[in-house]
Amino acid sequence: MRVVGLSIGSTVLLLSVSLALAGVLSLVTGDRFIALVLAYSPGGVAEMSLISLSLGIEVPFVVLHHIVRVFLVVAGSAVVFGSVMRKQE
Repeated sequence: MRVVGLSIGSTVLLLSVSLALAGVLSLVTGDRFIALVLAYSPGGVAEMSLISLSLGIEVPFVVLHHIVRVFLVVAGSAVVFGSVMRKQE
């Protein structure tokens, strides 16, 4: 049950950050909100590409932003994990 709770919590956190970031970027850049939500939502690149194709959203736009999101999540988690481990020592 603990793993299920952590999974649900991390999904809600990622979706919240995705929606907030998509909203801010949509206001700043003028890009479509739905395209940015799709680009920054948790999921695989292949799945997001297929969804963008079916919605008529530019696939390269979604893929590029999705890869940037994955990179930021991995880099950010490494920083957070490192700081948590240092505090435990």
